[in-house]
Amino acid sequence: MKKKLLILLCLGLVILILSACGPKQRNRGASSSPSPTPDPTPTVIIFSTPAPDPTPSPAPTATPKPISTPKPSAKPSPKASPSSTPTPEPTEEPQPPVVTKNPTGEVVPVGGSCTFIAKYENAVWAVWHFVSPDGSRDLAYNDIQNIYTDLKIINGYASTMSLENIPAQLNGWKVYCHFSNDAGSTDTAMAQITVQQN
Repeated sequence: MKKKLLILLCLGLVILILSACGPKQRNRGASSSPSPTPDPTPTVIIFSTPAPDPTPSPAPTATPKPISTPKPSAKPSPKASPSSTPTPEPTEEPQPPVVTKNPTGEVVPVGGSCTFIAKYENAVWAVWHFVSPDGSRDLAYNDIQNIYTDLKIINGYASTMSLENIPAQLNGWKVYCHFSNDAGSTDTAMAQITVQQN
């Protein structure tokens, strides 16, 4: 359509130019002779072709403006309270063990068994001791077992100790429990072993 329209416009311009130049050239050629009656100017009919509808150009897309994020308002920092030095609590000094129950004496037959019980507070270690009838020897439970090999001692390192297969030679011996911790040690009262012989 555009090419046809341009061709028609060019043809119309050529015809207009030729028609405008024609009379002037005739006047130049006939200087002495009377000018003939001019030919009537041909009427040029230009058929106007309807212009094509312009293609609508796409509307420019509006670029979205970046949304500005509001900056968080700075909160006022809390005033630092003056540091108060805590008063140190008085620490209790460690105390030596306290005996709350002493063992009691036991009467057993030869080869019999018995149990000695002691109670305490604040103790960490417990060891049972055996003292000879005359008081000349004080032996820990494992040492007395080396002397009387038939004697069986159970839990000689606890607050409750049991003896089994007691020999006649253990008659008159006494036992006590030795409690200790990092602050010191405490002994229970002595309890005597009486072995009855038939």
